[in-house]
Amino acid sequence: MNVFWQDFIKQYQSQNECMVKYDAQWPSPCIVDPDNVAKDHWVKWQPISRQTDPSANLHHLGTALEIKIPEIIEHFYCAYYADHLAVNLDGRVMTLLQVWNEEDFVRLQENIIGHVLMKRRLKQPDTIFIGVTDDDEELISIIPSSGEVVFEYVGRTPHQIVANSLQEFIRYLTVA
Repeated sequence: MNVFWQDFIKQYQSQNECMVKYDAQWPSPCIVDPDNVAKDHWVKWQPISRQTDPSANLHHLGTALEIKIPEIIEHFYCAYYADHLAVNLDGRVMTLLQVWNEEDFVRLQENIIGHVLMKRRLKQPDTIFIGVTDDDEELISIIPSSGEVVFEYVGRTPHQIVANSLQEFIRYLTVA
């Protein structure tokens, strides 16, 4: 999966201008040339590897939730600092969530914990979200026990299996 994800990120970057509105209060190591950015301007970003960061993993998240976080989710969220990725699946616009900076990584983990605890409180199977569809209430999630990628509405059980694996799901995507 890691090589596959690297290839997708490279493809995304080659097909997308990768611009984001600059926010001095929300810095990121992936902003290109941050020293020459004027306030409130659009800036170019590029994915930056997090591989050299020893904290770039979800080990503590798995411990907190008492589950094994699948390696595919580790690669998905921990390989790069990047902005969210706009993609299409059969003409439907979606956003794959990514980590912008370390504060965002902490926030992501807190949101995943909240999501899994909500699923358990509702007596639903655990899922870990990786994105949203064009309907803000519909999540793209992975079932940790099977690796399947599913669509689910917040607070509901998954209603559609989209792919048998994250790698298969990514194969279906095009850059928006």
